Amino acid sequence: MTVPKPLENKRILLACSPQKMASLSARLREMGAEILEWPVLAVQEIEDNAELERALGRLDGYDWIFFTSAYAVEIFARRLAASGLGPGLQPKAQICAVGPATAREAERWGLRVSLVPDRFSAEGLIEAIDLRSGGRHGLSGARVLYPRAEQARELLAEALSAAGALVDAIPVYRTFRGSIDPVAVEDIKRKVPNLLVFTSSAAVRNFAEILGDAAAGMLRRCAVSVLGPVTAGTVQAYGKSPEIVPAQNTVDSLCDAIRDWATLPAYS
Repeated sequence: MTVPKPLENKRILLACSPQKMASLSARLREMGAEILEWPVLAVQEIEDNAELERALGRLDGYDWIFFTSAYAVEIFARRLAASGLGPGLQPKAQICAVGPATAREAERWGLRVSLVPDRFSAEGLIEAIDLRSGGRHGLSGARVLYPRAEQARELLAEALSAAGALVDAIPVYRTFRGSIDPVAVEDIKRKVPNLLVFTSSAAVRNFAEILGDAAAGMLRRCAVSVLGPVTAGTVQAYGKSPEIVPAQNTVDSLCDAIRDWATLPAYS
C-alpha cells in the first residue's frame, strides 16, 4: 500500500527569487505538492561599485563585517577574489552572518563566521551583539563593513551607528520585480492555489503589484506562509494574517511548517 505524501493534492504558489526557488521547489515537490513557480523577485549586482572597491582596498582596517543575505556574501567574496587580495579576510575582521544559509555561503568562499544570531533577522543580529562580552556598546569606535541590498532596511546600520560604530553600509545589489507570464496570472485566478509562500516583504509587494486589484482577494482566499516576522507584517498590511510563520527564518523550517500545516484537519 502506497503511503500518501503530506502535500498531495496541494497546489502551492512560490513567490520568491529564482535563487530560493530551487531549494523550496525541490523540498515541497518531494512531499507531493504541485508547485507554481513565480519568480517575482530578481537580483542584480551593482556593477560599477567604486565604494565597494575602496572598502576592499582598506579591508584590514575593519573590525567587523556584517552580512544579512547570501547574495551580499557572494558578491563581496567574488569581488574580493577578483581584486587579488585573496579569497579570505584579514584575521582581524570578525564576520557576523544573519542566519545559517548566509553563514554557509560565507564558509563556501572560505570566510570564517564568528557570530550567527539565534533569531535570523536584523533584530536578531542586534540582540546577538548585545549579548556578546561588552554588549553592543563594545562596538564603540569599531570599523564595520556592511555590504547590503540597495533597498535594505536601515535598522541594522542605524543600531550599529548608535552604538558608536563607524559603519560603511555599502549597497552591492538591488532587487526588482520579476516578470510573470500573463497566462500564469490568469491561471491562478481561475484555479486558486491552496497556499501562497512568500520569502520576503519585496516578494509580497511584487506579487500584489502583479495581481493588481485581485491581490487582496487572492490573499484572503488562500492560506499564506511567510519566511519571518517582517514578511508576516507586510502580508498583514494587505489585510491578511499568515497561517504559517516558521520558528526559524530558514527554508528547512519553512518546509517543515508547511508540512505540519497540511496535516491540520482544516487543511488535510
